[in-house]
Amino acid sequence: MWRKRIRSAWNAYRHFAALKGLLDALGLWKWIALAVGFAVAGLTALWLALPLYGRLLIVLSGGVLSLFFAGFAVCLVRVVRSEDNRADRSNDDLPNAPDTVDDAKRETDIGTYSSEIHLRSQDGKELWIYPSNGNYSCKILNGPSIVNYFQIVLTAKRTFDATQLSWRESVLFRGGMGPTLEPTEPGDFTREFTFAIPKDGDFRIGEHASSMLTWPRGDQSPVHRWRLIMTVIAMKTGKEPLKSPVDLCVRWTPEKNSLEFMEFRDSIPPASF
Repeated sequence: MWRKRIRSAWNAYRHFAALKGLLDALGLWKWIALAVGFAVAGLTALWLALPLYGRLLIVLSGGVLSLFFAGFAVCLVRVVRSEDNRADRSNDDLPNAPDTVDDAKRETDIGTYSSEIHLRSQDGKELWIYPSNGNYSCKILNGPSIVNYFQIVLTAKRTFDATQLSWRESVLFRGGMGPTLEPTEPGDFTREFTFAIPKDGDFRIGEHASSMLTWPRGDQSPVHRWRLIMTVIAMKTGKEPLKSPVDLCVRWTPEKNSLEFMEFRDSIPPASF
């Protein structure tokens, strides 16, 4: 602490010496010294001319002002330090914060975005999302057993706040992403259906583009980053529906009208429906 104070005092002295040298070079220093001398002489004469009670009043007033400014300075320093500590704690609460908002890699340093993605469940089923005729299509690759039908349901959605470098709160969403798909043999694909349609500044999802994802008002980010929390439902005869959660990161660039996908590995539990 004392080293910092000595260093600060030395820096202040160096700046004062530099200012004196500049004023001296301009020929102003002697006039400033002369004015200060006259001011000191005048104040001294005024002080000597004052009666005793006047001097005492000035001393008391000066002491009160000194205490006031000293207390104000102490409060100001404490407020500044408190704000700095709060900012440091806020930065510590943002793990893996990216250096830039539009980072090409990572939501959690686990992968990269791609225009095509294959998501695999524990029982061997795969959800394929890929570009198709200007839009993005989807189909499911069945696992090792017969499935009577598949259905994909969007249960919640989240948006990324680039100013806070964090995800906003989940918004519950109940709606089918596509039609009920026909019975599927082991190892076969379902028929494909439309997954998403980015067009004219809108980002619509679902078979008939009936569900539009609305970006928060006031957020002017050039890149929109979404998290779609979905559930793939597989129905088998005589068994309970098998529900596989999917947490999909979607990066949409409206200017380029392009979508990119990545699985969010540190997934939150899907909302109930």
